[in-house]
Amino acid sequence: MLVENHLAACVNILPNIQSIYEWEHKIVNDAEVLLFIKTRREHYATIEQTLLG
Repeated sequence: MLVENHLAACVNILPNIQSIYEWEHKIVNDAEVLLFIKTRREHYATIEQTLLG
C-alpha cells in the first residue's frame, strides 16, 4: 500500500526474525517480521500515521 500510494519507493520484508529482549522484568523470545521502508523525509509523518492508524 505504501508503494502503491507513492509514499515509499520500496519496502523490504524480512520474515523469521527471532528477537530476545527484556520486557516488564522478564526475558521474552518472540518471532517478528522486520520492515525496511525506503522513502523520502517528507513522507515520514504520513507513513507513521498510516502504520499507527
